[in-house]
Amino acid sequence: MILVKSIWQRYIYLIFALCFLSTTAYAKYEIIDEITSYEVQGKFDSASILIDSIIQIRDQIIHTQSEEDAYYILSRVYGSKGNVEWGKGGATPDSFYIQSIEYAKVINDSIAIGLNYCNLGILREIRAEYAESVDYYIQAYKYLEKSCIQKSRMLDHISYSLSLMGKNDEALEYIRKALRVAQDCGDQVMLGNIYNAIGSLYTSLNKEADSILFYLNKAQKIANESDNLELRSINNSHYGDFYFNTGQFEQSLKYNQISLEESEAFGDLDGQAESLRRLGFAHGKLGDMERGIAYYDKALKIVDQLDASNMKVEIFSELFELHEERGNYREALEYHKAFITLQDSLVGLAKSKAYDNILVKYEAEKLKAANEIAEREKLIAQNKADRRGDYLILLSLIAIAFATSTLLFINRIRSKKKAEILSLELKDARERLEIERKLNRSELTALRSQLNPHFIFNTINSVQDLVLQNQTDTSYDYLVNLSKLVRLALEHSEQESISLEQEICFLTHYLNLEKLRLGEDFAYNFDCDEVESMSVKVPPMFLQPFIENALWHGLLPKEGTKELNIKFSQNGTLKCVIEDNGIGRDEALKKKKGPEGTHASFALKAIDKQVDLFRKQFGGEVNYTIDNAFPNGKFVGTRVEVNLPFMTKTQ
Repeated sequence: MILVKSIWQRYIYLIFALCFLSTTAYAKYEIIDEITSYEVQGKFDSASILIDSIIQIRDQIIHTQSEEDAYYILSRVYGSKGNVEWGKGGATPDSFYIQSIEYAKVINDSIAIGLNYCNLGILREIRAEYAESVDYYIQAYKYLEKSCIQKSRMLDHISYSLSLMGKNDEALEYIRKALRVAQDCGDQVMLGNIYNAIGSLYTSLNKEADSILFYLNKAQKIANESDNLELRSINNSHYGDFYFNTGQFEQSLKYNQISLEESEAFGDLDGQAESLRRLGFAHGKLGDMERGIAYYDKALKIVDQLDASNMKVEIFSELFELHEERGNYREALEYHKAFITLQDSLVGLAKSKAYDNILVKYEAEKLKAANEIAEREKLIAQNKADRRGDYLILLSLIAIAFATSTLLFINRIRSKKKAEILSLELKDARERLEIERKLNRSELTALRSQLNPHFIFNTINSVQDLVLQNQTDTSYDYLVNLSKLVRLALEHSEQESISLEQEICFLTHYLNLEKLRLGEDFAYNFDCDEVESMSVKVPPMFLQPFIENALWHGLLPKEGTKELNIKFSQNGTLKCVIEDNGIGRDEALKKKKGPEGTHASFALKAIDKQVDLFRKQFGGEVNYTIDNAFPNGKFVGTRVEVNLPFMTKTQ
């Protein structure tokens, strides 16, 4: 309900209510069409006046109109209210879409239900809540699957959200389904959108250029033949992406400039922001930083208007990269700080959004209860209007109705109490399991967050030495590598598992830092040819203590060439073998005295603690062995073999 602030406003709403309620159904639908027309034209204030006027008399509409007319009107009005709030940059269009769905469900209006679920999915996608956006698109698909075009559109949306989540195999599967449906429909514009989507997905997967251009060229042909400005703008944007990712920045500038002008022509703010961002990066790569920053500034203004924090994170990351490449270390550091700060704030924002979602669901339940009350009141009013016959018959009917209602009410109370008891027991069991799971995760997170104090101390000493030796560039590189390593450690500590490729990336950063300390005599090698590193998942930061032990107690005391080999293989379990050509276990035990002995004890305890926690969390056999390495019968150092349960991204 809106708040009417003045006598004149009350008078206007009263006149509108009398006119609206007394007019024909056809005229009422004309008012709904007028609201839609205002939305399309972007006249949100004019649309709001009509919408708020109808919402003000919602109860009267329910009581005086037929069920089909009343709920059709209210469903369309609340859906339009969500569109208007979205168009005006309002913070809560979600609740209006949910209310629209509730009204549409009363009259089984599957089109309205599906389109509102689709809008909720798009909102979640913009906010980078991709898992929830996929859920809403799947709901929309169920209600819209009778419409060939809408069915293809929902499959396209699902594919795009899955690609943003990094689930590229599933994304490919859905976009291929969308292509088959679009081909059956024969709708050329929809087919052009699908070709664009496939080209974009292939670009992000670094497919062969011929394959990417094949689909983009098909989409371009349809866009030109249909003279569809929006389709052409999206197509040019994807061409810009392709040349952007392949480093052909001159070509990227050309297509993104065209896409920017076209997206401005039909008011696509999201498309404008993306084109401006790519133009800024391309100009920066080509050496024109002043012009690049000007484009980035325009992009940031639109990003703030859209509240698209994820795009802002990308912009800060790109500005950091551009300034670092040109030796503008002060500016690079400032953008790197902004990047880290915003990324950290998104974690807190996700928790806040979870609370908001609960609040929205509560409001929806409250609305549903209000609708039920309104329905009962409407039934009573109709019964009063239809009363006929003598007084005794009426009393008999009332007595029967009262007795029936009483019995139903008693049965309902009993059923409700049983349901509440079962619900409480189920909730209690879930809470216990969740608490136990969170305790295990908290212990793992605490272990992962403990960066080795000796490593931090030595890193700071190394930076100090470099500064005293006036090696400013080297010390800066050292600090940047350290910041990347710390950021990766913080990101991974929040996750139960990461891909093997991400773990190898983290270990590479760590070993590069150690190489600066150990010198050119130190060399390392990763061998994961026998493993699909993108699909296999591992617990984050589990292998780092083993590698640190190999460096500290095997290779550091050794003179001459220092080699470290890390090999992954899978056969039922994931096996990691770590071999070094250091001094070996026996010699290392002799040297463990004082602070070094304390460090080793701490590291081994941390490893054993992680193994115990992983056994509780993941099940299966988790173990490790440490022994001297004797390939071909000759002692060469130390060998560590670690076995983990086999996990993939689908598990």
